[in-house]
Amino acid sequence: MLPEIHRHRYQDFQQILERLRRLISQPNCEKALLKAEISLAQQFFQDQVRCLDLDELDAAVGQRSRSFHVEINKQLRLLATDVMFLQAAKQAATSQQRLEQVGDRVNTLIRYCDALLQKE
Repeated sequence: MLPEIHRHRYQDFQQILERLRRLISQPNCEKALLKAEISLAQQFFQDQVRCLDLDELDAAVGQRSRSFHVEINKQLRLLATDVMFLQAAKQAATSQQRLEQVGDRVNTLIRYCDALLQKE
């Protein structure tokens, strides 16, 4: 079972990701705003989630959380790269494809949060 502070931080992070998902689903999604929101998600993860003390958790839960943190960090870095490619896209079809990739990555991050928040 996760301590309350962990649950709150994961829930807050998930809310940021949900906001990102809503932004992506809007027609004519503004790329500069998307980039800013992704930076916010990365910063929140680094400052509020990654610093959580996982050693205080049960060994199995701590290891599971560490694994998710590594994957989330990786997905956030890839998300930033995807947005750079999106901003560089010149053709509408390419932009749409890149935006779908960004959406898929955000959905993956949300699923990771869901998994972290599941009760044992």
